[in-house]
Amino acid sequence: MTRLRIGLFAVLVCLAAVPAAAQNRVDLQLLADVRMLHEEMQRLQLSLNAVVDQIKTTNARIDAQAEEVRKGFANEGVAIGEIRNSVRTIGERENESMVNVSRLTQEMKSIRDGLTVQNTMLNSIMSLLQTPADPNAVTRPVEPGGPPATVPPPTAAAPPSTGGSSIPPSPSTYYSAAFGYYAATKYDDAILMATEALAKFPDSPDAPRAQMTIGDSYVNLGKNKEALEAYTTLIDKYKGSDQLADAYYKQGQAYAALGQRENARRSYQYVIKNYPQETAATLAAQALKKISGE
Repeated sequence: MTRLRIGLFAVLVCLAAVPAAAQNRVDLQLLADVRMLHEEMQRLQLSLNAVVDQIKTTNARIDAQAEEVRKGFANEGVAIGEIRNSVRTIGERENESMVNVSRLTQEMKSIRDGLTVQNTMLNSIMSLLQTPADPNAVTRPVEPGGPPATVPPPTAAAPPSTGGSSIPPSPSTYYSAAFGYYAATKYDDAILMATEALAKFPDSPDAPRAQMTIGDSYVNLGKNKEALEAYTTLIDKYKGSDQLADAYYKQGQAYAALGQRENARRSYQYVIKNYPQETAATLAAQALKKISGE
């Protein structure tokens, strides 16, 4: 019996030892797997750190390139602005040159007309100097010691009239006179001279300014209705003039003086919208606030 018990105990011990050994092998395998996973995690972490560093380097390079591009665009913007200003300056000089050429062309016309008059006079004088002596002329008796002389016949014709010997006035003569009268506060004379200049030389580059002078003269004379008509004429007749911004503003002033606020408001708004860079736009904005406040 005792031997049986001892045998059973040995069998139980053996049976218990087998699972324990198996359990140790499983644990060891798990530990090995965990160790491998840990090493793999370390390798992945190293790889991730390398990728992060590479991304940082790439981002820095992209930022540097973006900054270079931004600077390039900024420099190009500055260069384009300078080119635009140069083109604007060239355009202004070209317009000024065209105005001067137009003015000189009209001046040359007056000079040619004057030379034609002078040439006609010179031809008349030459023809008179080259006329042979009239054989029918009566010889006056020679006084002792005096030179012989002849008397033309009663039917001899008088030399033709040249109609004046001076060169015709040029456009600048009329326009400068009109501007001079205005500067001297002789507004009636300025209106008359400017009107005459516009009638004689309507295509002169100074014509828009002369029309403006007429309107300004009427304003100084207290004739706002006539001034309004003068400014409106400038606006309708001289579409490409550099006087238009001031003309619209002064048109609004004339409307306001005549109590036509809505028309004045439209004139001011037109200046502000179409000529925002002009001084007239600033004045129009101030005037618009004033009539809106009223």
